Amino acid sequence: YYYYNISFIDKVELDNFPFDVQDLEIELELPNSDDYKVNWIINKNSKIVDQLSEWQYKEINYSFTKPYKRTIHIYVERKYWVYLWRIMFVMSLISLVSFFNISIDPIDNLGDRISYSVTLFLTSIAYSIVTAAYLPILGNQTLMDWYIFHVYIYLGSNMGLISLLPYYSNELVILYDDFIHYLYLLIWFSWHIAFVIRVKYYILPTEHNKLKINKFSEINCDYCGICGLEWKIVNDIYCSNDILYENPLLKNEILIKYEKNKLRHNTAIKDN
Repeated sequence: YYYYNISFIDKVELDNFPFDVQDLEIELELPNSDDYKVNWIINKNSKIVDQLSEWQYKEINYSFTKPYKRTIHIYVERKYWVYLWRIMFVMSLISLVSFFNISIDPIDNLGDRISYSVTLFLTSIAYSIVTAAYLPILGNQTLMDWYIFHVYIYLGSNMGLISLLPYYSNELVILYDDFIHYLYLLIWFSWHIAFVIRVKYYILPTEHNKLKINKFSEINCDYCGICGLEWKIVNDIYCSNDILYENPLLKNEILIKYEKNKLRHNTAIKDN
């Protein structure tokens, strides 16, 4: 038996940060040999990734390209709730309280209203700078970056509209001030509902689909000395009625076992 302790330095995909699932890979290769008789035993105990405090262990799988080579895949999911509470929730509150501008008179107290809006805008910028230590530094925008960017757009447009409208026309302010504030409130709720729907029904399922990419199941048949079966990948085509195996007993055995494992992404048939 060979035991391995692994420290990961792995390339990660952070487009959907902080809702990402990562595939940590270990590639193991033995010397090529015609007399290859090795049993691969994978420890699927979740304690093997206990040191990753930010991550939640999901699953361990492996893929293969050659009988003497395996690529181990350890899947971990980021614990995203801490980012929701520390960053997104606070930024959403900062943008929401801009609605309270409605209580400040738009004509007599225009300066106070502008000061309130500017304070909220600068607060959002300052808070995002403080929390930058929690975020990865990348050359592309993550989902978290896009959320913060939309907060800036929301507060900036709100500040500009309520500041410029009284400058051009007091009559329009009297007519549409309440409408503008309630419109922005509606935009805030619609935007966050759309964000939650996207994360729940698109982002998270997309990330969890990574668990199925390298999912293999080995099925061992008893060696009968007749078929000489070698490594095969069995999929929907091979397991059709025109299956490529001539031995009817072996064919039935493979089909029965495949039906039990058909939820797997791929099934490897191995002759003992």
